[in-house]
Amino acid sequence: QRFKCQRCRKVFTSRIGTPLYYLKTDPSRVEMALWFLAEGVDASVLVRFTGHADATLARWLNRMGNHSLAWHNHVFRDLIFTVLQIDELYTRVRSIASARWLWLAIDPASKAIPTLHVGGRTKPDAFAVVHDLKLRLAPDIVPAFTTDGLRSYFYALTAHFGTWFRPPRARTNHWKPSDDLHYGMLIKRKQRHRTTFTVTRMAFGRRDALFNRLQHIGLRRLIQTAFIERVNLTFRQCVSSLSRRTWAYAQSELHLRLHCEWFRAYYHFVRPHESLRVPLPGLKRRYRSRTPAMALGLTDHIWSVRALLHFPVPQSG
Repeated sequence: QRFKCQRCRKVFTSRIGTPLYYLKTDPSRVEMALWFLAEGVDASVLVRFTGHADATLARWLNRMGNHSLAWHNHVFRDLIFTVLQIDELYTRVRSIASARWLWLAIDPASKAIPTLHVGGRTKPDAFAVVHDLKLRLAPDIVPAFTTDGLRSYFYALTAHFGTWFRPPRARTNHWKPSDDLHYGMLIKRKQRHRTTFTVTRMAFGRRDALFNRLQHIGLRRLIQTAFIERVNLTFRQCVSSLSRRTWAYAQSELHLRLHCEWFRAYYHFVRPHESLRVPLPGLKRRYRSRTPAMALGLTDHIWSVRALLHFPVPQSG
C-alpha cells in the first residue's frame, strides 16, 4: 500500500521501517530464509535449497539484523534485574586474523539477553559491555553479578555502578562503587584445556547479600555461571558461524554481529523457552508457553517471524 506525505509530497509504502522496504522478493521466501538462519542452518544449504545467491541471503540477514538491533534498542529500556550473569564466547572471523569474542549478559529469571557485544577480550570490550548494560537499566538499579575469572569485569563493573563524592578536606571528587553492588567470580582452574576444579570468590560486596538475591529469584545460594554457559551453547547451535569446527565462519565482524542480533530477537520474541512455561490448572492445556520477552513483561504473546519482519520500528522523536 502506498502513501503520500502531505507536507513533503514524498510517496512511500507501508513497508517503510521494515527490512522489506524496497525489496521485490516474495516476503514468504525472505521469512523462510530468516527462519532457517535463526535455527542454525548454514547459508550454503540455503543457497542450494532456495536458489538465491549467497550475497542476496547476506543482504536479507543484514537488513534483519539492523532491524532487530533497532527494535531491541526501542524495547529493552528501563529494565529491572536482580541478578545478571556475563560471559564471553570464542569464535573466528574470516577477515580478521585474531580471535573474536561474543560477549553476552543473561538474566537467570527471565532468560533475557539485554546486552550483546562482538569484539576482542580486552578491558575496553568489558567496559563496552557493562556500559551498554548500564544504559538499559532503570535508574538507580544495581543488579548483582556473577562472571568467570576475567579481571576486566571487576574494573568495568566498579567503574559504572557508583557515585562521585568529595571526602573532607579534599580538593577533588573521588569515585566510590555502590554499596548495592555484589559481584562474585567463578574461577576455573584448567590443565590441558580441561577444567579440573573451580574456586568461588567475592570480587566486590558481601557474599550473603549475593546469596539472598539468588534465593529471591529461586536459585541456589551458589556462585555459578550455568545459565550464561547454557545460552552460549544455544548461540553455537543456532548461529551457524559460531559452531565448533566449522568452515562457515562469518565473512566479517559486522556480519557476525548482525546475525547474532537477528537470533537474539528470534530468541526473545519467537522461540518459547521451556523453563519459562507456566501451569494452567483446570484446563485441557497443562502449560502455557512463554518467551523471554513475555517473562520480562515486554509482550503478552508469542510472535512469529512474519510479525517481526513486517513490524516497523517506531521512530523516536
